[in-house]
Amino acid sequence: EWGKEERKSNPYKKNQEHQIDIRIRAHDNRFVVYVDQKELAEYEHRTPLSNITHFSVDGDVLLYSKGVVWG
Repeated sequence: EWGKEERKSNPYKKNQEHQIDIRIRAHDNRFVVYVDQKELAEYEHRTPLSNITHFSVDGDVLLYSKGVVWG
């Protein structure tokens, strides 16, 4: 059982075109999401961290990356 879906409000206006820096840090029991170096949200793991192999982004988004660190 996953439980109730967790959602956080989006601080950016729709159709606002600019680049933002998003970082997701995995801790032993939770993920912490940072946007432009400010903490936006925390989410507790719903499955052991070792079982997580990918994530997805949904919506009208263009992704650019200068590097991804996993592990």
